[in-house]
Amino acid sequence: MNLRHDRRLPMPGTCLSPVATGVGHECGTGGHGRRARTWAMACVAVAAITVTAATQALAAEKVLRLQMLADVDVLDPARAGSLSTLNTIAPLYHQLLTYDYLARPVKLIPYAAEALPQVSADGRTYTLRVRPGLRYAPHPAFGGKPREVTAQDFVY
Repeated sequence: MNLRHDRRLPMPGTCLSPVATGVGHECGTGGHGRRARTWAMACVAVAAITVTAATQALAAEKVLRLQMLADVDVLDPARAGSLSTLNTIAPLYHQLLTYDYLARPVKLIPYAAEALPQVSADGRTYTLRVRPGLRYAPHPAFGGKPREVTAQDFVY
């Protein structure tokens, strides 16, 4: 079987525009340039409308999506029974202290607290002060204004 491939190349000066096949096309007069610009502007407009609609839809949902390895049974960190549950609910809570995992040995450090806790002489009372300047994002629940984090926010 003999297959033949036609390898003709366009002649110099031949218009290669995809709109060149359109009726009334006059290469060299800028006719296909205007059409290409109009087509490009239409594509950009459609893309902008699509992105705007998708962004508004996501903002309207107000849904936090997380990948989870298992179902979360509780939202109370004290009752969380697995590391997967703790990792899922951790972003929901401010924590006063955290660990510096890069330090050797690993050590406890302040996160939302000003400093490590002050421990009473009998060891039964720990006093923590919230770092000033921490604010919640503006939200209708706060009258649309940012609100400073207080010690009462850590009581649950």
